[in-house]
Amino acid sequence: MGNDFIFKKTILSKEQISAQRNARRRWEEHRTGKPYVLHILNRTSDHSFRVQEYGKNIFQAVRRYYKGLENSGNWVWKCTKVIKVFECSCEATCQEGKRLI
Repeated sequence: MGNDFIFKKTILSKEQISAQRNARRRWEEHRTGKPYVLHILNRTSDHSFRVQEYGKNIFQAVRRYYKGLENSGNWVWKCTKVIKVFECSCEATCQEGKRLI
């Protein structure tokens, strides 16, 4: 019996705390706006999948998907393409609403 888990007090430096705060701020800014469901197609194979992105309009949501959280990088643009965009009727389950594009 006894305690199977050992909890240790984590000591972070000021730089680590600042980096975590900045990462949290970038994530919150990235998730502002209306939710959209994007249907993505892999350019090198026929694999397709869905992604939930946020933006004030469709253009910004698609741009946020391609640019990512760091707002850089070209590989997502080269490897995938957005084929359909839907309104998101339920954020928790990522259910599709009305088709927009």
